[in-house]
Amino acid sequence: MPTEKATGLVLRSIEYRETSCVVTFWTREFGKVRALAKGGRRLRSRFETALDVGNCCDIVLIRKISAGLDLLTEAHLRERFAGLHQSLQAYYTACLIAEILDACAQENDPHPSWFDATLRTLRRLHESEVLNPLLHWELMALQEMGLQPMLEHCVRCRKPLEESPTSEPIAWNAQAGGVLCPHCGRTTASRRTLPAELWHSWRQAIRHSASAIPADISRQLLDLLHEYWSHRLERPLRLAKYLSTAH
Repeated sequence: MPTEKATGLVLRSIEYRETSCVVTFWTREFGKVRALAKGGRRLRSRFETALDVGNCCDIVLIRKISAGLDLLTEAHLRERFAGLHQSLQAYYTACLIAEILDACAQENDPHPSWFDATLRTLRRLHESEVLNPLLHWELMALQEMGLQPMLEHCVRCRKPLEESPTSEPIAWNAQAGGVLCPHCGRTTASRRTLPAELWHSWRQAIRHSASAIPADISRQLLDLLHEYWSHRLERPLRLAKYLSTAH
């Protein structure tokens, strides 16, 4: 049967029968794929350690013709991100990125530029730098998936926020998917106050992907984003709690 080659990031691996596993890859060429790695759990597997979560691999697949799993025939380690194995926070951050990708990435929907940017983010993760790379990656992920929250206009009345009185606080509602002007904020339940500094930093981070955001601001923005992700995915992010005390 014909085979396909791809570069893939390992997102998840689950046991299958006694010696095999089902591996979820996010590939540069095909988007998300799920493949059966026969014998992948054996001590002397031909895949060796290539299938560890967070690794980037060169893989060879027999693609499925109908519903079912692809068959993984080869997996060779291309890159093992050193920082993930030197810092627990960096490892948790990489696992959170994998969790979001597993939930959002689609089959036959490749995003090569986003894939390349994700590898660059994973290379940046180490003990002293986790929050800023993660923040910019999550903002990029929301843009790629078309899930950006509304920050420039009130999510209820669509009034531009710049026209709102500056003396009143801006409100944020994760379930509604954006910010609220002072008038709508007073009549909306489950809202949170969004300080002006945080609102401006959020917009700056979107407009300037390489901007350096202070750690305390990054942490607050990530808390808001993870609340927003939970509403969009209709379930909480399991790994987000491990980042709440990072730096």
